[in-house]
Amino acid sequence: MYANNQLGEQSIEDYVANRQPGTKDCMGPLIDYRDENGEPLPLPSLQIEANMMLVGGTDTTSTTTAYTAWEIARNPNIQETLFKELKSAFPDPKSPITLKDAEKLSYLTQCLKEGLRMHTVLPGPTCRVVPDTGASLCGYDMPPGVSYFDYSRLIRQAITFVQAHTAHYDPSVYAYPEIFEPTRWTDETQQMRNNFLPFSAGPRICLGMNLAYMEMRVMLAHLFRNYYVTVPSECDMTKLEFLLVQPKSGKCILHLTPRTE
Repeated sequence: MYANNQLGEQSIEDYVANRQPGTKDCMGPLIDYRDENGEPLPLPSLQIEANMMLVGGTDTTSTTTAYTAWEIARNPNIQETLFKELKSAFPDPKSPITLKDAEKLSYLTQCLKEGLRMHTVLPGPTCRVVPDTGASLCGYDMPPGVSYFDYSRLIRQAITFVQAHTAHYDPSVYAYPEIFEPTRWTDETQQMRNNFLPFSAGPRICLGMNLAYMEMRVMLAHLFRNYYVTVPSECDMTKLEFLLVQPKSGKCILHLTPRTE
């Protein structure tokens, strides 16, 4: 990990040094920024921002897509229903799958939302600041301020946070929450929408949410329109969780058989 961080920091340093003026990319606004004294962001700040953009939008999207594809692949009936919808929308297997058309597919959307519900990559906790006046939630009084872990003293303070995993597996909201069932989203209730937190919610909602939806929708559409997907016995999707969730094996193994129809 340390070596990877050094490589990433050196890459940003090299990029800033060799970047042509006027280049338009995701780092441009940060590199071109100047404060009230005309000073740019220091290099360490640029490196931190670059890491946040890359990690925040890469591992999360790819991991959730992998888990969703795995769930669909190990449920043949679900896979066949999805394929029929994709084939109807894109009858020519060689035709491009456009986001505009993929967004209209209801069953694909249901599969995507069910994957996000069951396999939220950031299941929690995401800490929140209690207002200065304090707050009361579900009958619990919460003191104002920021709560935290003091690792140096191994003292745990009270923490207020959003826990997506608990919300997503609440059986009073999602019946049989351990089962991958896309059709539960056919007639979703307001309570289901309120408890759906794969990207958090409110003013701190994930900035990359719409991009992630776009990427996942297109990737799943391409995969299941063009291939019949099976899960081999060596595919181990046991979860390993630190801040983010990922397969303990570090990979998702799927067997792809090209579809000819």
